[in-house]
Amino acid sequence: MSDAGSPVLLGRIDYHPPRAGEAAGLWQAACPGLPGVRCQAATFEAVLRKLATAVAGCGHDPSRLRLEVGGLLAMDPATAAGQVHIRDTGISIPHLLRTMAEAGSLEGVLEHFPIIGRAEATAALRFAAAVLDNVRLPLAAAAGPLKPQEGEGGISPAPPEADG
Repeated sequence: MSDAGSPVLLGRIDYHPPRAGEAAGLWQAACPGLPGVRCQAATFEAVLRKLATAVAGCGHDPSRLRLEVGGLLAMDPATAAGQVHIRDTGISIPHLLRTMAEAGSLEGVLEHFPIIGRAEATAALRFAAAVLDNVRLPLAAAAGPLKPQEGEGGISPAPPEADG
């Protein structure tokens, strides 16, 4: 692995939403400074893992990777605790989303963060939607439909219907 004094590696991750008839979109990542380092995956987390593995396979330290995410967003271990954030700011996407929930509107977010514009805020919302695009609840088909359990507030498989 390269040491901490090695140059910063620049990479890019983009999301391609599903086309008509497709169930899910696709994340693609590349590191232009490392020829051949390209990968794709159904989830953001999976494409990050693949990119880190490819960078390490080229003898570089993946922690030196700085990523542009879809143009207006970025990932940098030294900014926003390494979370995806609005480029050139320390505003992480989770922080922006929590602020939006509290403010109740996009306009409230823009008032709270005057250093960002509508394009950056909507890019953050699109990113969050894309990350959630492929999140599915893994249920066994045999478990059957779910029903609330009395007094516990949870859900459990419904008992099979009696034939009769």
